[in-house]
Amino acid sequence: MRHLQTLDSVTPFPALAVIAVAILTCWLLAKAFGAPPAPKHFRSLDGLRGYLALLVFIHHSSIWFGYLRTGAWRVPPSYLYTHFGQSSVALFFMITGFLFSLKLLDGRQRRIDWRKLFVSRIFRILPLYWLVFAIVLGAVVFLSGGKLQVSPLILAKELLEWALFMDPNINGVVAGEIIGGVTWSLKYEALFYVALPLLALFIGIVAPKRFLLLGVVGVAGGLIVVHPEPIRLVPFLGGAAAALLVRNTRVRQLAETYYGSLAVFVLTVLVCRYPTGYAIAPLILLSVCFIIIASGNNLFGLLELPASRLMGEMAYSIYLLHGLCLYVLIHVVLGSVGAGKLSALGHWSWILGVTPVLLGLSYATHRFVELTGMRAGRKLANRLQPVKETMPFVSTSVIPQIVTSSCEPEN
Repeated sequence: MRHLQTLDSVTPFPALAVIAVAILTCWLLAKAFGAPPAPKHFRSLDGLRGYLALLVFIHHSSIWFGYLRTGAWRVPPSYLYTHFGQSSVALFFMITGFLFSLKLLDGRQRRIDWRKLFVSRIFRILPLYWLVFAIVLGAVVFLSGGKLQVSPLILAKELLEWALFMDPNINGVVAGEIIGGVTWSLKYEALFYVALPLLALFIGIVAPKRFLLLGVVGVAGGLIVVHPEPIRLVPFLGGAAAALLVRNTRVRQLAETYYGSLAVFVLTVLVCRYPTGYAIAPLILLSVCFIIIASGNNLFGLLELPASRLMGEMAYSIYLLHGLCLYVLIHVVLGSVGAGKLSALGHWSWILGVTPVLLGLSYATHRFVELTGMRAGRKLANRLQPVKETMPFVSTSVIPQIVTSSCEPEN
């Protein structure tokens, strides 16, 4: 019976229902508060972000079903629900690799203001992360009864690791479970950001010495602290490849007109054939899909719906908050014992019920935390004088001229 329940819990119908409820919720939010304006470039990517964050939520919802019954936090017994998490995060990495590779390529025509770039990243990521971290600390104090369970030195080390996007236990409490362990991906994103001055060298851009030093120290420290798995860095390369191809007029024309069905076909092959997103073959397939979407294909209009664009705006909030929502639902609202006794239908019914709550909270944190932090970052960045180049701009590049000559720089 338990085996049958596990199989029932990973049929595609609950996922489709959650997506439908999410679209409806975002449509209502857009009607009430307005949809974000459509960007001039790469409009499909805004919508894609929202669905990726939502699929990670569905992925962890499925994991919780098994975790409550087996005590093991592992990928769902379904290729589809596994890819909801693994491939979605890989695509997030591709988006990052794509957008910042474009910035580096643009830097061949106009100089990069490295100080503004890093200030904007700090103010984009940290305000919401600090809020979530504060909530986690509050939960830890409550769960530990307000008593110190470890030495002050160990507690300080645990807090420092959380500041570096790691999620060790805090004061004897399994704190990572409270947010679904999502901080691991932020470590990889941060490692990529600090590596940008070094990556710029490959296309002939020499950053000021202080930022080159930041890159060397940051990458060295990141390799020691993060111990990154090489396969999880591959998606950034997929994004960089897309940045080279997307400016080619012929590639964009083909993607916008003919390749929507190809993207769906490739994703179908990926889900049916491969049990994981963290292998070379599935990552190549994901890269093909991403290049098609980044080149302008909106998957038959889905990615450019006002509701999709709004969900994309809230993607970071959805990603960081969904673990909290699931934890509160299971441990506070239902109780872990009661949640573990639910049927698959009962489990997913509660997940459907919490979906509008997650999106409502995400809208609030995006509007009042994320946007506030981004505005503060822009104000600070505008006050900063660009760092003067201490090294000459180098026009040579390891990127073949035949590739870059067919690209059109963005306005």
